Amino acid sequence: MAKLQNRPLESPRIIVCEGADEADILILLRNEIKKTEADVEIVNAEGRQHLVAFCGDQLKSSGGSDIRLMAVVLDNEDDLAQTQTLMANIRTEVGKRSELKFYCLPSNDQTGALETLIRDAIPAHSPGHACATQWAQCVESDTGIPPSHQKTTQAQRDKAWLQVWLTHRTRDTAYSRIGYALAKNADLRDELNTALNPLRQVLRDVLSANLDSP
Repeated sequence: MAKLQNRPLESPRIIVCEGADEADILILLRNEIKKTEADVEIVNAEGRQHLVAFCGDQLKSSGGSDIRLMAVVLDNEDDLAQTQTLMANIRTEVGKRSELKFYCLPSNDQTGALETLIRDAIPAHSPGHACATQWAQCVESDTGIPPSHQKTTQAQRDKAWLQVWLTHRTRDTAYSRIGYALAKNADLRDELNTALNPLRQVLRDVLSANLDSP
């Protein structure tokens, strides 16, 4: 938010991310293809609970009246119906002031989060995979409660699993956020290259959208 307050929006295309990890990764991918804020703005709503108001606020920011396309990247968490309700509320907030696109993670019809998408793409032979899986099994064994009956959501379990994998993978540094870990470790970016393809597709979709269409 501070960055938006200090400068005008530079592009009629904006990607609003639910959290910092999605924003960090999309900015990395934007840099990868040598694009800038002038091509597409990428901003962090700082939490699911802020998405509706944040999307509306972007249209009031300096340069916001020129936004033609707003793409919203959000997790499905553990309730697809709740995500649908959230998207409907964003549509109401934005109205006809901008075209809207939604990108749900890990996919439109699967519960979970960004971490679910990445966890699913990590091969079993990856260093740290067995360690993280064993840790998850130990947690289940200690509680005696299978994942399907735990109060934690699939998204929360995948985030915890990924943190264990990251700690093993980076050894000396424990990262709490995958986006920050990717920004700091080129070898992680190489290993998770294909896992990030769905986010690359988001970027391609937004950049290729015809803003002159009715």
